[in-house]
Amino acid sequence: MYPAEREKDTLAWWEEYANYLRSIKKDIYLIAEVWVRPQKVAPYTKKFDSCFNFPLAQSVINSILYQDSTYLQDTKKSMESIYKKYNSSFYTDAIFLTNHDMNRVYSVLIDKTKMKLAATLLLTLPVNPYIYYGEEIVMKGQKPDEYIIEPFK
Repeated sequence: MYPAEREKDTLAWWEEYANYLRSIKKDIYLIAEVWVRPQKVAPYTKKFDSCFNFPLAQSVINSILYQDSTYLQDTKKSMESIYKKYNSSFYTDAIFLTNHDMNRVYSVLIDKTKMKLAATLLLTLPVNPYIYYGEEIVMKGQKPDEYIIEPFK
């Protein structure tokens, strides 16, 4: 909402906004997209129910690409530790494989077996999963945007 050097103002704005929304609808679910390092995302976990977890998404893909689950394990453990400093009561990560700003996951993994494994991890981790449209039908697509945001085929 504000330039990076006014992060406290941005957090205060979102807190006021979230409190207002919750005053209208107590069970509202608020999710944020804050694409910065985890230490900068952590304060948003106090204001939102979930934040899209970009490092965790990348660690799922890396674990599959390099056949090494430590990418995922280490990222999940590290981020939980960072986030618990700001929100120890309720917080659930929002995970995805890719989104509209990234190359589609199937174009990265290139293999249907790996894609199935990625989908299995996405849907079985203790998080709230999100699916970028087209991933459920294994669409390919790489940047520029017109190749990743095209209609279903």
